[in-house]
Amino acid sequence: MVGLAPRLRHLVCALALTVAASPLAALDIAIVASQSKGSSRVVADAVLQASSKHMLVHGGNADGALETEHIRRAGLVIALGEAAALAVAADDDAPPMLVALVSRADFERLRGHEPTRPMTGLFIDHPVERHLRLIRAVMPEAECTGLVLGPQSRSFESEFGPAADAAGLAIEHSFAASAGDVVPALERHLARCAAALTLPDSVVSHPHVARAALLTSYRMQRPLFGYSRAWVEAGALAALFSTPATATRDVLDWIDAFEPTEQLPEPAYAYHFELAVNTRVARALGLQVPDEDTLRAAVTAGRQP
Repeated sequence: MVGLAPRLRHLVCALALTVAASPLAALDIAIVASQSKGSSRVVADAVLQASSKHMLVHGGNADGALETEHIRRAGLVIALGEAAALAVAADDDAPPMLVALVSRADFERLRGHEPTRPMTGLFIDHPVERHLRLIRAVMPEAECTGLVLGPQSRSFESEFGPAADAAGLAIEHSFAASAGDVVPALERHLARCAAALTLPDSVVSHPHVARAALLTSYRMQRPLFGYSRAWVEAGALAALFSTPATATRDVLDWIDAFEPTEQLPEPAYAYHFELAVNTRVARALGLQVPDEDTLRAAVTAGRQP
C-alpha cells in the first residue's frame, strides 16, 4: 500500500476488517502504550498477558520505540492514551485504531484531527446517568442536582434529558467559561438543589477551582459528588471512576466482543467502575450513606438501595 494516498490506505484498512476474515477468525491486535511507565503501561501489560481469541502483540510505547512492523502487520491497533493514538496516527500505514484510556473530549478532538482514519473510542469517563444513579442511591430524597459545565464537559449536555429521566433526578446546569465563573454558578445550584456534581474539565477541575468548589460545598452544607478518588479524598462526598484495573477489564471485554468481519463499533463509555465514599463528610452532613457494595448494586441496576 506504499503508493496509495493516505485517505485510500485508511479505506483499504477499514475494508480489511469487513472482508478479510470469517466471523471466527483471529486477528492480530497491536497494543501501544503512551508511556513506558504509568497507568497505560500497566493496562498494556495486563492486556498482553490475558488470553484472547485474537493474537495480542506488543506495539511499543509512544515515549520510546514503537514496534512499527508489528503495528503495520496488525489488523487493528489499540492505542492506550492520547499520546499513543497520536504516535500511531502519524504513520499512514497503520491499521484502524481503538483509542482507550482517553476522555470523550480527548477522543473527539483526536477524531477531529484525523477525520479520514478509521478509529473508535473506549472512554475512561462514565455517562452522566451513572453519576446520577450514584447520587440517587446516596440521597434517595434528592430532587435535583447542580452541575457546572466547562469547555470540555459541555459535550455531555446532550445526555442530560435521557439521563435525568432514567435516574429520576433533575439536572440544573450552567456553563463556566472561565475559572472565575465556577464558584458563583455552584453557589446558585447548591442553594436550590440537594447536591452538585463535577465532571472532568480543564476549567472546572483545575486544582485551585476544585479546592474553592469543595470549600463552597462545605460552607453551604451541601455535598459535592466527583469523578475520581482524589475528589473524594479532598472532600467530595462520593464518586465513581475508572482505575487501571477497571480499564483493563473494559479493554478485554471490548476485544472479546470484537469480530473482524464487522465495522468498528461506535465509541463507548467505560462499563466497569470503582466507588469511593468519604465517611467523614457524610457524618459532617448528617447523612447515612449505604455501604459501597450496596451503592455499586444500585448504580449497576439503576435502582435505589
